[in-house]
Amino acid sequence: MSSAPGRSERVAGCRLVLSDPEKGVAQGFVLTPEQLQVFVGKKIGSVLDGSVLGIKKKIKVTGGTDAHGFPLRPDVQGARKAEILVSGGVGYHPKRKPPSKRKKKRNKRPVRGKRKRILVRGNAVPENVAQINAVTLEASQPS
Repeated sequence: MSSAPGRSERVAGCRLVLSDPEKGVAQGFVLTPEQLQVFVGKKIGSVLDGSVLGIKKKIKVTGGTDAHGFPLRPDVQGARKAEILVSGGVGYHPKRKPPSKRKKKRNKRPVRGKRKRILVRGNAVPENVAQINAVTLEASQPS
């Protein structure tokens, strides 16, 4: 069966979201397999040269998401999946629902002390990553 005309096919591959704190903007790039291999195995906080993407600044990896939607968490070592008990931070933000029957988003309040066991990915970038978050650094800044 052929797809309907005018329908765009989903682009498979990893995305890089590159934030520039000086300008206050973020750009999205679709990485080729060769560009992705530069990031595979790097840990959150690693500083890379931006010449792979044609950028003259250095790039610092700040996080990401794997292909199944699990976030990369900096305090879990390696590229493995792990169930950890958290009270907040990357991957879990505890909220208290209002007592009323209407569950409005604006009525949800943050809660202190609530903990939950969640599945997260380690701090190393795996091969099946869906998105990598990064920030540009100044060119004169030491690595």
